[in-house]
Amino acid sequence: MKKSIVIFFFLLTNFTLAQSGWFSLTNSSPADLFDIYFVNSTTGIVAGGTLTYGLILRTTNSGVSWDSIDVPANGNMFRDLEFTDANTGYAVGNGGVIIKTTNAGANWTALVSGTTQNLRCISFYPSGTGATGMASGFNGTILKTVNAGANWTVLNTGLTTETLYSIQYVDGNIAYAVGGTQSNVHTIIKTTNGGTNWLPQSAGLNNLLRGVFFQDVNTGYAVGDNGNIIKTTNGGSNWQILAGGVTNSLLRDIYFVNSATGYIAAGFAKIYKTTNSGVNWIQQNTTATQDLQSVYFQNSSTGYIVGNKGVILKTVNGGVGVRKVSSEVPQSFSLNQNYPNPFNPTTEITFNISQAGFVLLKIFDLKGKEISNLINEKIIPGSYSMNFNASGLSSGVYYYRLTVNEYSETKKMVLIK
Repeated sequence: MKKSIVIFFFLLTNFTLAQSGWFSLTNSSPADLFDIYFVNSTTGIVAGGTLTYGLILRTTNSGVSWDSIDVPANGNMFRDLEFTDANTGYAVGNGGVIIKTTNAGANWTALVSGTTQNLRCISFYPSGTGATGMASGFNGTILKTVNAGANWTVLNTGLTTETLYSIQYVDGNIAYAVGGTQSNVHTIIKTTNGGTNWLPQSAGLNNLLRGVFFQDVNTGYAVGDNGNIIKTTNGGSNWQILAGGVTNSLLRDIYFVNSATGYIAAGFAKIYKTTNSGVNWIQQNTTATQDLQSVYFQNSSTGYIVGNKGVILKTVNGGVGVRKVSSEVPQSFSLNQNYPNPFNPTTEITFNISQAGFVLLKIFDLKGKEISNLINEKIIPGSYSMNFNASGLSSGVYYYRLTVNEYSETKKMVLIK
């Protein structure tokens, strides 16, 4: 039997882009939510729970309302989701629990995992038939299936007994797993033969890693405690620590929508975005107050984040917090001076759009290097405002440039910390 969980949110009727930034889909379940995935534009699944029960939520209307789905093994918290096609998906959780759906999350059946270790992540070979996947968890546990979950084999890495918080199957042979312990130990391991053998890698960190995301077999990122973000462009032979301005944050998950644009969900209700392949990370605004656990995007604009105490956030414009402050059509394009200026760490940028067009609003440093692409979308005529959060940047002079059709204007702003 389903329990209806209705989610209400306000729609901005005077703005064709609907809500901007990240807005909350308030759900009545108090459980912590750890992962979210959409099988199509309207149907999405959330996994979560508490120490005493597991929770699967499902929406068929893009998050307007959610149903709580009856699932087997619901005495165990669910921690991760993976779908191999629009219908077939898996969830893993505490006590070695693995459940499977073949109808887009409407019904679930329990699988025999062969372990009682708490599982934290599951990943299937993305270009395969949907039969081959791995799961990871406590005490260095890695499981593998080659028959769509009917049987699971415990793999012996011989390398670690630490918790492996995240695993990604990159191609038929290559997979990465990351993790560590609270005692300042990080773990990165890689296989190039489908899990038969594993090799250790190191990024020189003193904190554990919680999330990994590879764009291809060579380029990947991992995030973890104390604001650590690392990147490799050679399959993990070398890992570069990205400064990026993110410090003292518990980074939980990372997701890239293309080669340049990525997002991080973090503790203390923080969201970070990069538009230059991780060189800089800009904190995005949100009204959430709980730790955030996982981020997922359907496309370059529409994304979701879930977190503790039932938090579900959504954006339809890449998290950009632009607000329409007037529908009156201005006589001309204009970019106003930010206020306050100097500022620390937030400032307001306002501008006027006299004709509909594709709008770019970018931030540059003193040397002309692009720091962030704040707006990259079509906007109708009107007056607009947005808050820019520079908490991840160092003190100095920056420039912001508005480009619309044939119009372009640049102004200077000063960040003083």
